[in-house]
Amino acid sequence: MALSLEEQERRQKLRHKERMDKLKFKQARQEARDKTKRLSYSKWIIALLVALLMTICVYAMVVMVVFNDFSALPVLISVIAATCLGAVVELLWKSTRENTKNGIVYDMAMQNHEDGSSGG
Repeated sequence: MALSLEEQERRQKLRHKERMDKLKFKQARQEARDKTKRLSYSKWIIALLVALLMTICVYAMVVMVVFNDFSALPVLISVIAATCLGAVVELLWKSTRENTKNGIVYDMAMQNHEDGSSGG
């Protein structure tokens, strides 16, 4: 059963249109992926640390209520605050080191380097 020439052309145009639609979809999906910025591992570690500490805090508070003994509450609060504060300070210090170079913002230094190299 041979297809007419018109039917073959119609099918070929339809396949071409489907391929172009798939290509456009893939390009749009890739652009959306490129726009989203992934969190650094240090931020993931901070988030997990905070989640773990909050879980411990909730567990300890439930135990305190069950046994009606709140003597450990000040220690619990201070340990959680100190650990979270230490982790956040470390993250901020690391971020500062990554984004500065000899007291100059790294992006600005790279821009000055590019301007100097492109002009000469």
